[in-house]
Amino acid sequence: MPNLIEVQLKSDIDINDIEDTLLDDKVISISTFQSEDISYVNILFLESKKHLIKNILKNIFGEGVSYTQKNLEPKNWVAENQKSLTPVSLNSLSIHNSNYPKNKYKKIDILINESIAFGTGHHETTIGCIRAMLYISKYNNNVQQILDIGSGTGLLAIVGAKLWKTKVLAVDNDNNAVIAANTNAKNNNVSTYITSRYNDVVKSPEKITTNSKFDLIVVNIYSNTINKIRNDISNMLDKKGFVILSGFDVNQKRPIEANFRNLGLITVKRFIVNNWVTLVLKSTI
Repeated sequence: MPNLIEVQLKSDIDINDIEDTLLDDKVISISTFQSEDISYVNILFLESKKHLIKNILKNIFGEGVSYTQKNLEPKNWVAENQKSLTPVSLNSLSIHNSNYPKNKYKKIDILINESIAFGTGHHETTIGCIRAMLYISKYNNNVQQILDIGSGTGLLAIVGAKLWKTKVLAVDNDNNAVIAANTNAKNNNVSTYITSRYNDVVKSPEKITTNSKFDLIVVNIYSNTINKIRNDISNMLDKKGFVILSGFDVNQKRPIEANFRNLGLITVKRFIVNNWVTLVLKSTI
């Protein structure tokens, strides 16, 4: 495993505003937390990029930024984290890693092992998206083509393939996610349905090409990216299709709904899990 450096500083900055700048080959992860009403930002750098840390932080947080840094003990963090992940159960669906057996009492059983790609089924936005997909499946059995934007491990693509037994295009701007999604599709016996592909939808939405428009588009990414690609989402959607949006909290919900309403897409269902929001949208045109 690569050696990592943990950097911590006081800041109430919205990480949505800086993730496009930081999340590249220099930075592994960004997170925030509060302690005694003080906001902190936590950033993990590769040790090989140690010489760049000072300038990166100065460019984002300003001259004279104060921070602490420490070397982390080399560990297989993926394996360590997987030990603590218990199965997720949602209605007729179960998600678990290889530390747990298949749930024979559930209609849909999905095996997802922890990786550096996002999506084990435990985050509130992922849970919201799965609930939204289960909701749509109750009323629409005619979903023939699904697009999963920001697919991560491919979990939501796998859910779609198992619910509707149909074609799913899963795209992500991280090659590690593409590899993980392909592996997980194979492990869950749905690789014949799922195509996982590298694509940066902000820079090259036109590269998402199919013979027809999508009946369902699932987007679980940061809110600022959702707003950037909202026109592309609308253009790729079949007029009778659904859009599932997540990756934002209750404070960000209203402007996102307004932006999509201006495109003729209205909210038909909301799921809120610990202040994280998932929206189900449908065309009014």
